[in-house]
Order: sequence, then C-alpha cells, then structure tokens
Amino acid sequence: MSKIGQVLTSIEVSQMVGKDHSKLLRDIRNYVSQLGEAKIGLSDFFTESTYITEQNKTMPCYLVTKKGCEFIAHKLTGQKGTEFTARYINRFHEMEDELTIINPSEISLGELASYLKIMDKVAVRQNLAPHKIAENFKDSRKNLRSFLF
Repeated sequence: MSKIGQVLTSIEVSQMVGKDHSKLLRDIRNYVSQLGEAKIGLSDFFTESTYITEQNKTMPCYLVTKKGCEFIAHKLTGQKGTEFTARYINRFHEMEDELTIINPSEISLGELASYLKIMDKVAVRQNLAPHKIAENFKDSRKNLRSFLF
C-alpha cells in the first residue's frame, strides 16, 4: 500500500499516541537503526523528512507509512496501543477515501482553473524562472486537455 499521500508525519503520529514528538523521533531512530542492522527495508516503514516551524526553522520528522504505524502500534500496550491503532486505521481510511478517482466530467472548469492558479503561485514561490513557469503551465494545459477530452 504505497500510494502517494498515504503517509502520516511523525508529528501527527506523536499527537495520536500522546507522546512528545522528540521522544517519538528517538524511538523511530532506534527502530531505523535496528531495521538497518537487520537489512530490512526502511522505506516500507519510515522515511526521513523535515518540516518548517512557525519560526521558519527546518526541523526533522519522519514520514510514517501504514506499516510504520502498525510497527509503532505493536510497540504500544494497553489503552494507548488500542487508541492509536484505532486512530491510525481511521486516518488511513480517510486518506484512501480522498484518493478515490474523480470522474473528469464532475470537475468544473473553474475548479481546474483555480488549481492552475495555485500551481502558478507555487512555482513563483519556488523562484522558478518565468520560462520554467510558462513551460509548467503549458504542460499542465496539455495534461488538462488530455484529461478532459
């Protein structure tokens, strides 16, 4: 189940298990080390990442797959383990529901145009050169046409 978008951040997981994020990071780092020593693929469970705080600082976190959540859940016992298991199962089901395929005829042109505007803003924020933004926009329009027709 390695669909795009089907990961939780370690921040969300820490909130779900009621544990400080720093302590969960410590635990995940231990799991990563142990999995590495056993030559078991880490990316099936955890992937290193970062996030930006409100103070604009880059901080470490992990992306946790469904398998990673199951791994963490098996380490928890009692009420915490039960609550986390139920929460992560519900959360992954929500994400699966969000990934359902949308019929192109159900998307309005206005909605598609707003997506293109957002993409343009993101490109500008990422300091892409104007010609790159134009190329991305042209590619998007081609994809949009093939998507609609």
